[in-house]
Amino acid sequence: MFRELLETVTQDVEANPDNVNEHPLQVNNTLENEVVNGGQKKGYRKQLLEALDKEDPDEVLELIRVDGFRNKQNAETLKTLNDTAKDEQQRMENFDEEEREWIKILSNPLYISLKWFWRIYTIPSGKESEEQDVIVSALRDSRLLQMIAGNDLHQHNKEYQGRADEIEEFAIAVVEGSTHEQLLDIMDTQGGGCLKQKKSENFSQSLGVLKIAADLERIKFVASDKCQATLNEVIYFQWRGWQKKNRTPKILWSIVQLLLFTIPGIPLFYMILRLSKEFCGVIATHQECRPGMEMGEGQRGCCEDFRLLFEHPYSKFVNHIMFYLVFLGFLIAASFEEEFGTTDTGLVWIEWVILGFVVGLLVQEFLEFWREGYFIYFSKWWNVVDTMIILLFASAYSIWLTSFAYYGKQWKPEKTSFIIADVFFSSGIVVAFFHLTHAFQVDSVLGPLQLSLYRMLRDVWKFLLLFLLLYISFATGLTKMYSYYVASQIKLEQRNMTHHEKWHPYADHVNTGRDLFWLFLGVFDENKIVVKDPAFHAVSLVGHLFIIVYAVCMVIVALNMLIAMMSKSFEDIKEDSDIWKFSRTRMWLESIDKGNVLPAPVNLIYYGLKIICTVIKWFIKCSSQGGEQQGRQPSEAHEHRLKTMKRLVMKFLKERYKKHPVSVGQRTRVQTT
Repeated sequence: MFRELLETVTQDVEANPDNVNEHPLQVNNTLENEVVNGGQKKGYRKQLLEALDKEDPDEVLELIRVDGFRNKQNAETLKTLNDTAKDEQQRMENFDEEEREWIKILSNPLYISLKWFWRIYTIPSGKESEEQDVIVSALRDSRLLQMIAGNDLHQHNKEYQGRADEIEEFAIAVVEGSTHEQLLDIMDTQGGGCLKQKKSENFSQSLGVLKIAADLERIKFVASDKCQATLNEVIYFQWRGWQKKNRTPKILWSIVQLLLFTIPGIPLFYMILRLSKEFCGVIATHQECRPGMEMGEGQRGCCEDFRLLFEHPYSKFVNHIMFYLVFLGFLIAASFEEEFGTTDTGLVWIEWVILGFVVGLLVQEFLEFWREGYFIYFSKWWNVVDTMIILLFASAYSIWLTSFAYYGKQWKPEKTSFIIADVFFSSGIVVAFFHLTHAFQVDSVLGPLQLSLYRMLRDVWKFLLLFLLLYISFATGLTKMYSYYVASQIKLEQRNMTHHEKWHPYADHVNTGRDLFWLFLGVFDENKIVVKDPAFHAVSLVGHLFIIVYAVCMVIVALNMLIAMMSKSFEDIKEDSDIWKFSRTRMWLESIDKGNVLPAPVNLIYYGLKIICTVIKWFIKCSSQGGEQQGRQPSEAHEHRLKTMKRLVMKFLKERYKKHPVSVGQRTRVQTT
């Protein structure tokens, strides 16, 4: 039966519909009776488990057929199973065992493959569904299982995490078995990407599956060789030689590109061409500038070359980074405030330029947030940093201008509100420089180091709870003991008895907390522990004891534990390159898919012109015909991609389960490769 299925699929993908069975997955009545009668003593689920344990594709296929034609109410997807589990108020022991068995079945590559073929041939022709994409479905199931396994209260989290990895490895195996052309078919879900069409547009479409995997946080799939090769092919589209160059020419070209864009006419000309294409479809994008020139010969039209300076993925990345460096340059210049003097508002011209950059970043990040959604946007740490930068600078300017208006349009630097605004501005500068490190992810040396720094900061955040617990306990205890000593001295003075001091540094919470913090870093004045009144010598003795215990707990134990945590994070990043590749991929995907071609603050001019063109179009009803794709139609591209997936899944099954073919009558265990 398994061999018949492979023959049927082979005929199908070879585009010979006349030779394909009308009912390629028709049930064998004799075998159906055999399975059903056997199932009276042994449940359907148990039969499936046994067949999968024996890696018997014939029996598994027959069980899937019987189940499909008899319409049994069995769990067919992990989502259905998970929803059922959520509806259970009390998870009984038998249901827990049933859930584990179904997850074992649904995560088995053999069952996934055969069930997918079953669905493909039973779904009505022309009806598209998510279930037709076996790779994306596997990635979503892997993500769902990982989320279930991430629940610390789940008693089978390790087992479920293993099942999630098994499903992800199935998706990787299918993709890794593809040729270059098949890889492009699989990755491009719509068939209109740059790699398929050989045109410098729709770059993100060529990475459709990779972007889904990145959003689902499938690290192994994203870091696989074929996925990374496709990503690099899009990043350096038609610039393949540029990938092999070292840092020096890339840095020099970045400077030249920045100097070119400082000429006002260049970005303005691009804006006019882009808006013309968007609203009226009149831009020459490929060969219109030089008729008769073939793109495959490595030659492009002048308009194409000019457009690539802005829209090419690598060029776009360089533009944003270089303009951000200019932004940092203005921030450095703003720190020399005394060199520029003051104005009536207290804001010099540099700070108004910085405001323009901040508004441009606000528009850029808002559009990115709107496009990606809340969860995906904030799952990237650099977007969190961007949000902090915008909030800090926006708060600084808002407080400053509001205070300026409140005090009668006068700058009064001694007022608290102006000081707070300056503090926000200074904090924004610190965070803005930290944000630049995200660009290091593209480098194979600096990328892992930068990611290690981020992971170490996360370790510090986790460590902070333990630190605060010990820190507050010792600070409170010391302050209570020495405040009792000071209160006693005041009382003795009222009784006209001998007294020595009415104040002690550790009787104050602020002083105690500050000294204990510096002790954590190795700075401490032992003389502060001593008290002058000999009658309270016990206070000094216990104070020394508190400091010793604090030093042992915090400096020796806790600090070394933090160092060990950070060392482990660094070693994990160093040994597992997949983590860095995943982070690098998400950064590149955002740059490739970023709707903001022009960086801040130049994007403000573009969006202003776009609003004007929109209003004009609304009045004159200008018909837009731009952006037409010359590739396959969506339905045709879908069918072509579906055939490619059939070939790859069939290849996967042949390699793993057909080396030792089996039949229904004779069951033998097939070793997987």
